[in-house]
Amino acid sequence: MISIPAYDSDTVPGSAFESYSGDLSDLDVADLAKTIGDEEGISNANYFIGESNGLYDFICSPKNVSDLGKVRGLCPEEPTKQGSYYSAALAYYGHTEFKNNFADPTKAENVTTYSVALSSPVPEIKIQVGEHTVTLVPVGKSVSGCYVYTSMRAKMQFNL
Repeated sequence: MISIPAYDSDTVPGSAFESYSGDLSDLDVADLAKTIGDEEGISNANYFIGESNGLYDFICSPKNVSDLGKVRGLCPEEPTKQGSYYSAALAYYGHTEFKNNFADPTKAENVTTYSVALSSPVPEIKIQVGEHTVTLVPVGKSVSGCYVYTSMRAKMQFNL
């Protein structure tokens, strides 16, 4: 069981990764995810992610994130499974735009989304160093061909 979204970045309206249209013509998940990222102060900084702004190297590595709507491959668990922050964008859309009472529109309310995140199967080690935190995340990459080679190495993230 995966505790994070996977393969959710292509078949939703407004995706930055694939062309898709549906019944909700005003829904643009990439734009809403960017709005969320901007509100949270997530812009023009390096984050461990599988893909950002078209840069995709199959591993959790630091990549510049300038737009949360153009990010996928959630780390440290699944950098290759195209999970995005579009579920947050859909929840935001539901809460701000979508009404949930079709039988009686005069009693319609915006939709509220609740979610439960399970613990990750990939360890994350955080070490306090003075006023800063050093994060160690084990990363593995399989390269296929005639032989299978797997390397493990720790990536360090400095939250300064």
